[in-house]
Amino acid sequence: ERRREERREELAGLSAEEIQERADAGKAERIAAKERMEAHMQACYDSGNPVVAFNCGFTDQMQDKEITSLAKQLQLAYNTLKRSEKSCVQFHLVGVDSALETRLEPQGYENWKVHIDKGPYWDTFSGRDIVVLTPDATEDLETVEKDKVYVIGGLVDRTIAKNETFSQANRLSPAPAAGGSIVMRKLPVREYLPHVTLPVLNINTVVEILLEILEKGSGAWSEVLESRVPQ
Repeated sequence: ERRREERREELAGLSAEEIQERADAGKAERIAAKERMEAHMQACYDSGNPVVAFNCGFTDQMQDKEITSLAKQLQLAYNTLKRSEKSCVQFHLVGVDSALETRLEPQGYENWKVHIDKGPYWDTFSGRDIVVLTPDATEDLETVEKDKVYVIGGLVDRTIAKNETFSQANRLSPAPAAGGSIVMRKLPVREYLPHVTLPVLNINTVVEILLEILEKGSGAWSEVLESRVPQ
């Protein structure tokens, strides 16, 4: 309200021509910003690195409200990428089924610059080096590398066994895809925030952390986790 009042006072001292010039300049700036964002998202879709894949193959174990929550978190993650012009990352939704698609439709996901894969991530990324992010991993994620595929579990832990993502990846880990590998890593929350009770992080929060580390480097873990992890 205060800002609105200040703007009214500012405009009161301008002529009609000056007000129109400001309006035109503001519109041009908004159009340019939209074009930059669209070009950024197209580059992410075409050739972004690293790949961030959302493992959506758990919906058969989730209640309706959890699937709805998953769809919302995916939308928030996508919006995070739209704002992160310095990070050119390729998004994949893998293991997508009709239950999730129904809840993504109101989010307008058909227009997202995201790859949709019906099959599991180990088939989609056969031959690639895959890093499965799970809080049950024994080793920390030290850095974010552009040649890797980072898999984020698309599940809501309130209704699913704590180690579901870990168990799934562990079954695959001894026999990685031909020419590639599958390893499990956890965000180094315990190392950098030892006083914090380990929270269940939303998908979009994990994406925010990955994009910031990609941009700032592995020396920024403490700063990034401090700002992103609920305390």
